[in-house]
Amino acid sequence: MKRLFIVFLCPFLLLSLFGCKKDDTDDQKAALSFQQLSVSYDTPCSKEGVTEFMELFGGPRDAGGLMTGVMMDEESCYNVTSPDIAEKLGFQIYKFSSTCMSFAVIDGHGYQICGFFGGYGFVNAVPCDFDKNGSYELLIASSWGSGLHRSEIFLFDPATKESAMLFDTTNEENPSLDLFLSVQALPSGEECYVLHTTEIELVNENFADISCQATGAIGYLISENGAPKYIPLT
Repeated sequence: MKRLFIVFLCPFLLLSLFGCKKDDTDDQKAALSFQQLSVSYDTPCSKEGVTEFMELFGGPRDAGGLMTGVMMDEESCYNVTSPDIAEKLGFQIYKFSSTCMSFAVIDGHGYQICGFFGGYGFVNAVPCDFDKNGSYELLIASSWGSGLHRSEIFLFDPATKESAMLFDTTNEENPSLDLFLSVQALPSGEECYVLHTTEIELVNENFADISCQATGAIGYLISENGAPKYIPLT
């Protein structure tokens, strides 16, 4: 199975639309509002399409490696696709609760989309269009941790089937932060993608069924010159 890993970039304030001078006061208000937002996320966890995915996956299999003896089977597989991803990108995401490994299924092929070992793996994702070409990519928050738990942001391009990691928390004051993403608006009206800190809760001890409540925010992403730019909130 082809594996794709992603890179996540940074966003924050913008100059006004037609080259006007940036308003630092508006920027500061935006930063404060993101840190104080009461935002939550619950995984849309279901068994929809799981049987078909397992046929594509080749049936049950042992995870192997350091997870030898852990089975990835239909019982542990869940559809975690949010409605906006299904609508804007037209594909499904499946996650194994046994291993936290996740796949995007595109045109009958599965692509691993983020890290997972030792962490929660896929937490959530939002459609994005940093290059503003009208085709959406997938911005992903996930976590893993072999020795050190950390969170990462990935950008997955379904057109090229390529991905890159844009950000991780290893250089943060608290590297073991858990993150999830939301889409918010800056004072200019432009959308940005906020990295919320959270304490993750499992529903019925299921690693594919995650509940998040924002405890703050560490930064956000905007589009700058057709690419994602990360703006830390300090």
